[in-house]
Amino acid sequence: MARGKVHVRRIENATSRQVTFSKRRGGLLKKAHELSVLCDAQIAVIVFSQRGKLYHFATSDIQNILARYYEHKGDDGSDSYKFHLEQRILHLKKDVANQEERSKFLKFLCGNF
Repeated sequence: MARGKVHVRRIENATSRQVTFSKRRGGLLKKAHELSVLCDAQIAVIVFSQRGKLYHFATSDIQNILARYYEHKGDDGSDSYKFHLEQRILHLKKDVANQEERSKFLKFLCGNF
């Protein structure tokens, strides 16, 4: 029996939408795995559900795949990779500063006992 043509539009029923999301997400991740094995391709798939839950698949370290993506995306003369790298560095510097403050505070507390 042949399947009917699927009209691609938002599913209004929340339960049906969630069931379809779960099934298609599984199928998408399975196809990504198959493509990576059959063609020896590096693949990264990132999916956020409507509720914000993260699902992902990567054939290797996802950070390396994303770095390669930004390098290639930047080939058109844009500074997107450089921008993201600078943003990441700033974020890491803030983390280091926060950890240093926390360390000073803990040393202060330990010195008072």
